[in-house]
Amino acid sequence: MLKRRGSWRASRNFAETVVGDNRRQINLAMDDLGFETQEFAHRRMNRSVNRALAGRKVADLRIGEEA
Repeated sequence: MLKRRGSWRASRNFAETVVGDNRRQINLAMDDLGFETQEFAHRRMNRSVNRALAGRKVADLRIGEEA
C-alpha cells in the first residue's frame, strides 16, 4: 500500500507541475514518477512476457532477424 501512495503522490505532483513552464521542475517530477512506478512496470511486463511464453519451448522461439 505504501508503494501505491508514493505512485499516487508522484502522479499528482507531476499533473500539477506539468501545467507550469518550469522545465527543471517538470523534469524532476517526471523522474520521480518514473522511479515510483518502476516496480509496477516491471511486474506488469513480467506478467505479459510470462503469458506470451506460456507453454512454449525455448527451442521454438526465434530471436532477432530470424523471427
